Amino acid sequence: MRIAITSPEGKVICSGRDLSVLENLVPERISPAALDLARKNWERPFITEWDLAELPNAIDIQGEAGINWTLFPALVKNPDNGSVSLRLFDEPGEALLAHCQGVAGLVEVVYAKEMKFIHKYLTIPRHRTLLAEQWGGAKKIQKRLYQALLIRLFSRNIRSENEFVAHTEKMFPDMPSLAKQMLDAGMEVLEALSEAGGSIEGLIRNNPANAVVRQLWSYLKEQLHILVPEDFMIRYEPERLPHLIRYIRAIAIRAERAGLDFDKDQGKSREIQILLDRRAVLQDRLSPHATDKKKQAAENLFWMIEEYKVSLYAQELKTAFPISRKRIEKAFEEFDRMV
Repeated sequence: MRIAITSPEGKVICSGRDLSVLENLVPERISPAALDLARKNWERPFITEWDLAELPNAIDIQGEAGINWTLFPALVKNPDNGSVSLRLFDEPGEALLAHCQGVAGLVEVVYAKEMKFIHKYLTIPRHRTLLAEQWGGAKKIQKRLYQALLIRLFSRNIRSENEFVAHTEKMFPDMPSLAKQMLDAGMEVLEALSEAGGSIEGLIRNNPANAVVRQLWSYLKEQLHILVPEDFMIRYEPERLPHLIRYIRAIAIRAERAGLDFDKDQGKSREIQILLDRRAVLQDRLSPHATDKKKQAAENLFWMIEEYKVSLYAQELKTAFPISRKRIEKAFEEFDRMV
């Protein structure tokens, strides 16, 4: 679909296939004087309890020449010291993201004793300490798990004291069991990564002087890093993790089989690379103002390609849903038709 903005006379002012064309009609930002006054009236440097009136999603203020502007109040967590402040944003998406994280940060401040207690349920078991050392050590992993649990349970667009207290107290009874589930799931992913790493290293051990094999070795390591970033426990929903482990194992199986029949592997990899390159272009061109539906479609394509890799390199692991090159091509076509 093509979007066109026209004048009353029918002349095209700007056009395109993305909602970002509307940016061309946005006037200059709010004047510094009006913004300073709004910040003086609204912003607070330190919030230690929910002593706010109900916090609106947006406020309107009047700038120069009588122009009305909309600003967006949000709680903000300071990443350096964990303190929470109240700030005004001029972008709603940025404000919403900051506020949800700020709400989680305020839970840490208001319920510091309870949140400190939850660390005991995230202690790395002794039989997995050696595994933890491969990924930065037990304390580092425990910290990431804690942050993932905090975001998962308390990162919400909460705007009133009653809602804040009710949601927090509702979550507390389930926190120990959820922490244990998150710990177990996270360690299973790390175990799969460790095993896949060993399979990939086997390529080099068996072909130390082969430059092409070394290139594949580097590529597979990069794919593992893309698939499992350091913040994977925060980034992925718990339901995604079993599939993530399957994708990791598919990479391990590919490495093992490539060592036996490198030419066959390369034949399959060319097809995969075409799809990966096409999706990379799609992702680079995706506007920050794209609809949620379009953003989700771009993410779905990523996972469809991962499933397709399973079907090509490790059929015994089975796919989560029917997948083929044709289905992926159809998904690309549907994406291109989205606004």
